[in-house]
Amino acid sequence: MKKSWFQKFIEEKVLCRKVQNSHKYLGGVWPWVASAPDPSLINWKNLGVSACSRFVRQVIILLLCLILIAAGFTGVVYAINYNIDMQSSVWSESSCGTQVITNDQAYADYNPETPETS
Repeated sequence: MKKSWFQKFIEEKVLCRKVQNSHKYLGGVWPWVASAPDPSLINWKNLGVSACSRFVRQVIILLLCLILIAAGFTGVVYAINYNIDMQSSVWSESSCGTQVITNDQAYADYNPETPETS
């Protein structure tokens, strides 16, 4: 019968019992060992970089990326609003005055080769 992690914890730590050393196996299987890389391939300068320094750099990069995404999103929203404003100012009903233009008249004006039917 296989013991749960809680039972193993109680036996080893609380009851101080010696348990058979099974730590050499990972999940019941002997771990696979590979040879180390060639020392010339290791970037030795990075060994002096602390975990705190790496974390600070990652946070700075994250903030810069978020600022860039927010700026792009703001630019797109501004461009869409500008486009809507330009369309409403150029093609408003007040620019035609009191004239009523039918679809046939608009098509005849667009395509001058067809004869006008007024």
